[in-house]
Amino acid sequence: PEVADDVVADLAIGSADDVIVLLVLNAGESLSTTTANLMAPVVVNAATLQARQVVLDDPSLPLAAPLVA
Repeated sequence: PEVADDVVADLAIGSADDVIVLLVLNAGESLSTTTANLMAPVVVNAATLQARQVVLDDPSLPLAAPLVA
């Protein structure tokens, strides 16, 4: 995903190689009802271990995407 310049600055990201993107999951009764929040991933600077959950400005990204299709 593309994140805003202020997020890059806040997390002191110097290179895309230092970035890890994590998704927040909402556990369902089973894998078929578990969803992933694609709209607000957690961006981690692996070099500094700083992280921030970022709300992306992309209306096509779902808040609750099925984990299993």
